[in-house]
Amino acid sequence: MNLFEGEIAKELGADKAYGIRPEHVELSATEGKWPGAVRHVERLGADNTMHLSNDRLGNFLARVEGHRTFQPGEAVFATPKPERVIRF
Repeated sequence: MNLFEGEIAKELGADKAYGIRPEHVELSATEGKWPGAVRHVERLGADNTMHLSNDRLGNFLARVEGHRTFQPGEAVFATPKPERVIRF
């Protein structure tokens, strides 16, 4: 679970913490809500776990299908699925 607390959580509409699971974060090379960069890729076969960084959010994870290829250092855009966000 990606958890963002404090001022970031408040900016994202949560009182205490904003949570989103890696599998509920969509990635695009061209557009999205959170611009960032790929730090590391865990290739797990059917899925890849992407370790991402964003200047405001810090580090977080996204899980994508195994055939999707992103490389460390590549610019990406992450978008949380709004219906899957958990606000505390």
